Amino acid sequence: MDMDFVASYLSLQEKKDSQLCVGIDPAYPGLRPRQTITSHGDPPRDILDFSSTIIDETGPYAACFKPNLQYIHPLGIEELSELNDRIHEQNALSILDVKLSDIGTSNDACCFWAHECGFDAITASPFPGNIEALWASCSARDLGLFLLCLMSNPEADMFMKARLGKEYAYERIAREIESNGITGAVIGATISEEDRMRLVNTLTSRLVLVPGIGAQKGSFGVVESFGRRCVVNVSRDVIFSDDPAARARSYRDMIRDIVS
Repeated sequence: MDMDFVASYLSLQEKKDSQLCVGIDPAYPGLRPRQTITSHGDPPRDILDFSSTIIDETGPYAACFKPNLQYIHPLGIEELSELNDRIHEQNALSILDVKLSDIGTSNDACCFWAHECGFDAITASPFPGNIEALWASCSARDLGLFLLCLMSNPEADMFMKARLGKEYAYERIAREIESNGITGAVIGATISEEDRMRLVNTLTSRLVLVPGIGAQKGSFGVVESFGRRCVVNVSRDVIFSDDPAARARSYRDMIRDIVS
């Protein structure tokens, strides 16, 4: 993309009238008892074919796609590049959900290969503390960066809601995102109203990637609070539905109605 991620996303949001991000979580048989893809004995091709079909069917209704690295590990650079070409053909952005959490040189390696494969942004953890260096590495590769701030799983409270003086850890993370001009924060749709209001007061200008809607039964409260700055992710409830296109269209319309 010629513009940075934020500008590209806001432009696509207007052009496609969508804030929907479709999560690509192609669970392979054996990972869980249900909601898995069909195996033909060739994991890279099986995963790529399933993902490509989802992208083609839901692309008219999605501004972004978020492939989860944990589900697409069998894909090599050629397959990942093909996956991102498919996403870009749908006039959408690609976020690699890698939750990067490492020292500087390892982070640099991830950013290098994410860029080489055609991703537009990555997700990462703030807990190693090297936030500014990671953001510099992403910026050097024209990658957006979404930092985990307050996740949708209840266990996240253990660290993300730990007290750091007079504030919660997630508030400190939000301040770092805001003060450094980082692309955005990952804030789960399942968080409490109190936490949401604290974040509204702290995170005043950056994007918000919102997982937890659909299978995790999160509410649209975060979307209501952050409005057009939200990138609203839905994964399993779209990609494993009987009609992914119709389900994606339905979510796009629901989000649009809430934000309007």
